[in-house]
Amino acid sequence: CAYNATREITHPTLILDKTKIEDTVDDEAVQSQLKGQREEYALRKEIVGRQLSAEEEAEVAENVRRGILSNYVLLRLQQKELPASAEGVCDLKFVTLSLDQYADGELIVENPGIKELPSLGKKDKVDMQQFQRMSVEIRKTAGELSALSKSAEKMASIVSASMTAFGGGNPDPAH
Repeated sequence: CAYNATREITHPTLILDKTKIEDTVDDEAVQSQLKGQREEYALRKEIVGRQLSAEEEAEVAENVRRGILSNYVLLRLQQKELPASAEGVCDLKFVTLSLDQYADGELIVENPGIKELPSLGKKDKVDMQQFQRMSVEIRKTAGELSALSKSAEKMASIVSASMTAFGGGNPDPAH
């Protein structure tokens, strides 16, 4: 069953124990990826030769962590055809590879304690023409509001000048 044939199907949420996954990753591989990502980050940000700040280091580490988790999951996530259903109907399955430390299904969290799981479904297609029309309308409205603000500011300065000229600008009634 091909991805293109099932891309419109909403699958149930699959929750995995990421701490178990992170425990299986080789520390040398992580250090190697961190080194490479640091170098790439420095090149991309044009800061070669300077030590990364704590914030930049945290960003690189988070990108490496997410990449490792993503690759781990993508290698093991497969579609399996459901035999008792119509042709082409598939379900997602998380499989175990030959060198994995965990048995089939051991990484899947059955009851994580979440009352309402988010449902990821098919996204509506973005209508670019409608988006552009709305963008033009928003810009026009923003321009009109800016003009009104300038007009109100001008009127406020005229009123303030008039009050000052007639002695109404001083809040002290004794003067």
